[in-house]
Amino acid sequence: MNARTAPLPELADEPAARGPADARSQTLALAHGRQLVRVASGGDDLVEIRGSQGVELRIRMTADGPVLQMESLRLSLKAAQDVSVECANFSVRAREAMELNANGALRIQGEADMHMDAQGEVHVKGSIIHLN
Repeated sequence: MNARTAPLPELADEPAARGPADARSQTLALAHGRQLVRVASGGDDLVEIRGSQGVELRIRMTADGPVLQMESLRLSLKAAQDVSVECANFSVRAREAMELNANGALRIQGEADMHMDAQGEVHVKGSIIHLN
């Protein structure tokens, strides 16, 4: 067996650290003081990676499908090919700055009204600017 197919060590059963009285958890120690924790509570299963500051990654297995929650100092995604996101609503909130960069074409398209609000000036630069 290689590292990809090697079975995980058995998780130790223990009472849940928090949650309903009927919840049970299993814990596996990881490197750097982290723990992999499985919590069965009600109809959902939770799989968490906990660090010294609390939950870093949580996957809640619900009847509607998995829900992923992540809290970390940084999040970095790198793909050799494409990254695709499809959802009902998509929201990004940056506390400081936000940039969109493309080495090729950049397209923003919508089927309803588009609003751009700024407290300061709005600058548009281009060799040719087409407005309607």
